[in-house]
Order: sequence, then structure tokens, then C-alpha cells
Amino acid sequence: MTSWSRLDGAELIATRHLDADIALVWEAFTTPAHLAAFWGGRHAAVPADSVSVDLRVGGRFELRTVGGRRRE
Repeated sequence: MTSWSRLDGAELIATRHLDADIALVWEAFTTPAHLAAFWGGRHAAVPADSVSVDLRVGGRFELRTVGGRRRE
């Protein structure tokens, strides 16, 4: 797996090559339950119903930890 990141103006661009089916990767990055599992963990819990993903250009990505801290 190769990865790199660069800062382009006010935008962070990260590329990662995954050895996985593209449909599964898309589901993992766009489904609230998968995103909650990824961002949550031993030190934080992210309820799936707190995850909001707007895939349109300029859309928002938002989630909340159980403690109420907001991440965008």
C-alpha cells in the first residue's frame, strides 16, 4: 500500500492505494456505520446516527463522539 499527502492551498489531499474491491472501499467511506467504527475506538465512541456525509462538491462531513465533541 502506497500513500502520500500534500497540502494544496486550504485543502489536504491524501491518496492511498488499497488492495480491496472498490465497492467495499466506497461503502466504508460513505456508510455512517463504517465511518463510526473507523473514527470510534477504545478511547472514543462515535454513534452511527451522529455521522453525516454529504458527497456533493462543497458538502460537509460531520460526526460526534459520545462526549459531545464535534469533528468536521
